[in-house]
This record gives sequence, C-alpha cells and structure tokens, in this order.
Amino acid sequence: MKSNNSVINFFRKTAYLWIVLILALIIIFPEIRYQYATVRSDALFHFNRFYDTAMQIKHHNFQYYISMYGFTRSARMVNLVYSPFFAYLNGLLLLIVGSFLNYEVMSWLILALIAAATMHYALKTIHVKEPYITVISALYPVTFQVTSWAVGLNFTGWGAAFMPLCVGVALRMLENKQKPVSVLLLAISMSLIIQVHLMTALQVIFIYFVFAAIAFYQVTRARLKT
Repeated sequence: MKSNNSVINFFRKTAYLWIVLILALIIIFPEIRYQYATVRSDALFHFNRFYDTAMQIKHHNFQYYISMYGFTRSARMVNLVYSPFFAYLNGLLLLIVGSFLNYEVMSWLILALIAAATMHYALKTIHVKEPYITVISALYPVTFQVTSWAVGLNFTGWGAAFMPLCVGVALRMLENKQKPVSVLLLAISMSLIIQVHLMTALQVIFIYFVFAAIAFYQVTRARLKT
C-alpha cells in the first residue's frame, strides 16, 4: 500500500509536467508526423552555431572564440558573445540526436518542461494554492513567448522559459522577510539567464532592481518600527 501511495503522490506532484509533455507533443506533432524541420526566423543563425559546437565536440577541436565548422560562414565570433556555454549544450544535444529535426523536437520538449518547472517554482514562492499552480504551470509553456521556439525557432522562447525562475527569486525578496536575498539563488538565476538570452537578462536586471528597492524599503521600515 505504501508503494502505491508513493506512486500516486509522485504523479500528483508531477501532474503538470505530464500535461505539459502532452501539450508540447501536440504542438510539435506536425513535424514528427511529416518529418520536416522548421526553418524560420533565426533558424539558420542558431543551427549554424549549434552545428559548429557539435562538430567541435565531435572532433575534440574546441575553439571558444570563433566558429570553426559553420555551414553558412566560419571564423565568425558568434558563440563568444551569444550564450557560449549554452551553445555547447545545444551542440551536444544536436550531436546526440543526430539531425536538426530530432534536435527541434527534443529541444522543444526540454524547453517546455523547463518553462513549466520554473513557473511552478515562481508560483510556490508566493504560496499560490496547489490546483492553480498545476493549471498555470501546465499552460505557461504553450503561451506565445515560449512556443516561439517551437513554431519559429525564435530564441526569446528560451529566455521566456527561464524568466519565471528569475521572477521567483525576485518575489522571494518580498516574501522572505528574514532573509530576502539568497546569494546562491540570485547567482544561479543571473548566470543562467545571461547564458541563455542577453535581452531577457537585461529585463531581469531591471526587475531585480525594482524588487530589491521595494524589499529594502520594507525591511528598513520594519526595523525602524521595532
């Protein structure tokens, strides 16, 4: 009985992830069914840099500063200034799955799960009730900003997937009166978002500035009262 209860509890806690997985598969189903890769918006730009990192990994010929194996152009400084370590993770994924079609499918499923998990964290930070957390966390990955990666290979989708994590860290500044700032969480969130998408990182810096100012005012006011 205990094992059955633990299984049931596991599926209850991860229900939103299973829902997200189903919705993500529905969105990407045309590509799976007809076996075609989407080439839109910034697709060639990102495919080129991920192919480069994949080939660097494959041939053990690492060049951090310039592109070595670009199929549009090589010797460009792209990954150096555009999420370098994240580019290598995507290159590794491309190398593992073996084709751009498989990469699109797998990267979208991973992105959708990350978006759901980060939203789940942000909502728990502000103590939203469980049924609402499940629904919102399941629906967030199918919003326009996140699905822009699935339907148009727009890299802002990755930034949107990690944004709730950063917002959750900001909300913690207001919720946790004893220790409003967690240096570890702040460092992790900023490191991740800078690696993933620079424009989103600039937005996060502004958000942190606003929330830090509010938190500082609240903490100072509370201490003066005591």
